[in-house]
Amino acid sequence: MHLGTPEIILIVAVIALIFGIGKLPQVASALGKSIKAFKDGQKDADKDKLEEEKNDAKPVDTTAEVVKNEPVKEAEPTVEVQPSPATDNDKPADSQQGPISDEK
Repeated sequence: MHLGTPEIILIVAVIALIFGIGKLPQVASALGKSIKAFKDGQKDADKDKLEEEKNDAKPVDTTAEVVKNEPVKEAEPTVEVQPSPATDNDKPADSQQGPISDEK
């Protein structure tokens, strides 16, 4: 979103009407101080974050952890199921052989 010259003039005019022409320098000064304080606070927060990251970077512990001596469970053998050859008994019960009649 870009503000052109007409938009900036309109914004300044509305601010001048709200606060009055005499207080406009005070408002601008207060706004500038607020922006500066915000930027300083942001820099401090970034600096604190960097210091915290440096302090959190601990050296890697190269010693091995002690492991409990628990018995290892053996894996169960897998069973492969092979399909049996198809027989006449395996056909669905609703299948019909022969001509279909309309008689009921």
